[in-house]
Amino acid sequence: MTIYDILQSLYSKSEVDFISGLEEELQMKLSQDNFISKEQRQTYVFNVLSTKQMLNHLNNPAISIRGLKMVNKIKRLFVLNGRDFVQYMFNQLKGHDPSDEELQQYLIFLNRMSKKEVYLRFLSAEISNSTNDMHTGNAIGIFLGYHFKLLLRGEGIGGFTVRLMNGLLANDPSVSLVIGVDTMNSEEVHLLVEDLLERYKERISIVSYNHPKELNNIHVNGWIVPYVGLKNACCLRRPIILCIHDLVYTHFPKNSILNQRQTEEVDETVKQLAAKATKVIFNSEYIRQEDGLKYLGLPKDKTQVIRLATPKEEYENYNVVGYKEFVEKYNLYRPYIVFPTVVRYYKNHVNLIEGFFHYKKSHLGSSSPLQLVFTDDNLHRARSDELTNLLLDADNQKLLNDIVILGRLPAKDIPSLYKYAKGTIVPTLFEGSCPFPILESLLMETPVAVSRIQVTYELLGSFDLFYHFDPTSVTEIAKAVYDLEHADEECGTKQKKSTQHQLNRSWIDVANEYLDVFREMGGYE
Repeated sequence: MTIYDILQSLYSKSEVDFISGLEEELQMKLSQDNFISKEQRQTYVFNVLSTKQMLNHLNNPAISIRGLKMVNKIKRLFVLNGRDFVQYMFNQLKGHDPSDEELQQYLIFLNRMSKKEVYLRFLSAEISNSTNDMHTGNAIGIFLGYHFKLLLRGEGIGGFTVRLMNGLLANDPSVSLVIGVDTMNSEEVHLLVEDLLERYKERISIVSYNHPKELNNIHVNGWIVPYVGLKNACCLRRPIILCIHDLVYTHFPKNSILNQRQTEEVDETVKQLAAKATKVIFNSEYIRQEDGLKYLGLPKDKTQVIRLATPKEEYENYNVVGYKEFVEKYNLYRPYIVFPTVVRYYKNHVNLIEGFFHYKKSHLGSSSPLQLVFTDDNLHRARSDELTNLLLDADNQKLLNDIVILGRLPAKDIPSLYKYAKGTIVPTLFEGSCPFPILESLLMETPVAVSRIQVTYELLGSFDLFYHFDPTSVTEIAKAVYDLEHADEECGTKQKKSTQHQLNRSWIDVANEYLDVFREMGGYE
């Protein structure tokens, strides 16, 4: 006999017999005049029989044998977790294993509520209604199915995904998110979204899989694939919105961090996913034209530009620490300019360092106390031979103390890093979307010097109020360093004012444009 059968037999009893079979505490809560519905009885049975004192609740000899069986089964059920919990619950209450679809659905519920709530709703048949609601609601999939283990926190894709998810959830209370992740990265994804889970626990589900095809049993309106290298997204059956931030390996084939075989594999994945996607999203018109229309040959109506936003809301929630506290923490007692980004070839760290040294050796900068600050300690990634030669050059040895490598800072300290800098210099040879240090710096009214590249011009509209330079020219970079060191106090404020429209764009705005794409696809109400 299953637990379901036992409960049904209890429900058939009169109210008086039902109550008399339970403990005195329960009897005190219910007067004899109360009408006890079937649903109420189930609630009380579960609450009583799932406690440590459950045996003491079975005072009625007529149900003690059945009750004992029930207690043993419930005790067994609640020491199980995840898949085992769902499978045992189905076996005991329905007498059969769950289907793959049912298994995935109940794993989602376990992410949203306690075992007790899942079990109780299962007994009362409310869970089937909840499942139907889930099928027809605005459930959006976020696919983070990397096929290798990685650290998403601190990486650009991780930050982009969290900000987009926050925008989607804040935008519309009817939206729920299902995050699909390979089992090996499940813990990392939980850490990545832990702040969101605190605020939106009932609306976020993290589904770990052993094979990505398992996600096809999950009912979502469609999947957002935030990175074009996620080849396992090819297994998804629901509509896909593919995000292509850039295909940097096509712009710098000789300086890619990938070897030839890896490049070919990534390129094959890119082309497969782009062909499969219902819509392909770019963050700039430049990349849409160069990578989307020209390189991939995508139909124009399959592509769309959705520009990114600043982390304005995050910065507002962080408290800028006092100057003394900050400089003591990071030993930044001298004036400094900063370039806070990960090291990549196209980020142009080598030319920046060479330009900085050039300035410090000139008559204008020879007595300057200025330091150059980086936030990535992997400088070896940046044209390593050139960098090594540059740093080992005897003429540069005395200047090495002017290069400060902080490593990655906690997110809460980044606004202070900008706030107390003389300026931010962004020397990139290439960007696929918004060069974030520009806007992040201007949020703190710290002036910026920028390289003259297409995406930056697209973002700013004009270079008139900005220090700007050719990123391949060491002398122009040196001039930009001088300009930042001697910028007047109003420079950052004027630059900020000229970009107010871009700075006011929020991640809710970004999310709403993604929801518009779902509406176009018929996958959002």
